[in-house]
Amino acid sequence: MIKTDSSQQAMLTQNPGRRPRPGIFRRTWSRHCALLAGCLLLAAPSMRAFARPAMLAAGLAHSLYVDKRGRLWAWGNGQLGQLGPGTAAASASPLRPAQHRLVNMAVAGWNHNLALTRTGQLLAWGFDDVGQLGVGLMAPYTATRGWVMDQPAALPDPGHLVALAAGVAHSLAVTSNGELWVWGWNGDGQLGLSNQINYWSPVMSPYINGVKKVAAGGSHSLALLGTGVIMSWGLNDQGQLGDGTMDSHSVPQLIRNLGVADVTALAAGMDFSLALDSTGQLFAWGANDSGQLGLGDTQQRLEPEQVKGLPPLQAISAGGFHALALARDGTLYAWGANACGELGDGTTAWRATPRPVPGLPPIVTMAAGFHHNLALDHEQQIWVWGSNDHLQLGLATPEPCLAIPQPLQAPS
Repeated sequence: MIKTDSSQQAMLTQNPGRRPRPGIFRRTWSRHCALLAGCLLLAAPSMRAFARPAMLAAGLAHSLYVDKRGRLWAWGNGQLGQLGPGTAAASASPLRPAQHRLVNMAVAGWNHNLALTRTGQLLAWGFDDVGQLGVGLMAPYTATRGWVMDQPAALPDPGHLVALAAGVAHSLAVTSNGELWVWGWNGDGQLGLSNQINYWSPVMSPYINGVKKVAAGGSHSLALLGTGVIMSWGLNDQGQLGDGTMDSHSVPQLIRNLGVADVTALAAGMDFSLALDSTGQLFAWGANDSGQLGLGDTQQRLEPEQVKGLPPLQAISAGGFHALALARDGTLYAWGANACGELGDGTTAWRATPRPVPGLPPIVTMAAGFHHNLALDHEQQIWVWGSNDHLQLGLATPEPCLAIPQPLQAPS
């Protein structure tokens, strides 16, 4: 259990000497130059060494792959330590983070990562300008890069973890007894602690318990409780909290009118949200200026609305302004922004309705980054498409965008 005595409380709050630049995480960035955050939620699997499915995660401009043996690989932009080998540089070739630990799950935020090892240790690495790594004030500072941890660092043990999520610059973790631990950027109340103070080390939320799954978006958070209720908090300027208003909240609020009590998965994009129920139906709400809700138009939704025209789904992932959904038969669907070929249909035209990504074999898992995507087929072949401006597709090509999925040999 993480102790939070008075000496550590000082570390939990924002360090006055390390304040983020005003407005850096608000909607002053270009629509197409900030991150996703919500990455595909990876549920905690069995601890048996050779009986686990492979996993994918994608950030702003880097990618993660966990093979069946639990070995973690990273490629793409590494200038802020995102790849974790102890150096800071971009790489099209998959790299093993320092210390080569086996992991059970991994998630990617904008420029930071979280991973849970086979022994239950929580690791974090990458950019740490507002405390998103949760390592206190340990990250080294340089004038050119800021606060960067370029190899995995261990966090204090909050208990047996079962779920992780990484947003633009905040992080969430869930223990087996339903406790929610939060840390990082909190300028919009996305930590749900009734304030707007950044936290540099994990702190347990006093406002919510019984949590099963979580998702982290640009500046908002979602949590699925064991009762089937979904709670949301943080920025709500586009209705991404799903409470019927555009009022932001710094404590968890109930999502309105979802209409189902058996949600199985959550995903959060920059400013929109998705939920999947046990029958495979998809619900969406929030921003929709690029058709990222898949509802056939560009009108924002303040409450969840069912996405029509899809077969029963097994998994969902939210990018910056686009989304992916994996059908139970292995067909992968995409919709939303497409400026860099995110939809994989050979065009750069956005689309407000889900359509299968052409040319792919049956897929077993996938992840949406901010402008790029990863998918894994039954033969353990990785497929990549979208933005490659920082080599996040793992392809040493001068093309900054690829609008058709390309095969990438899985590292081994």
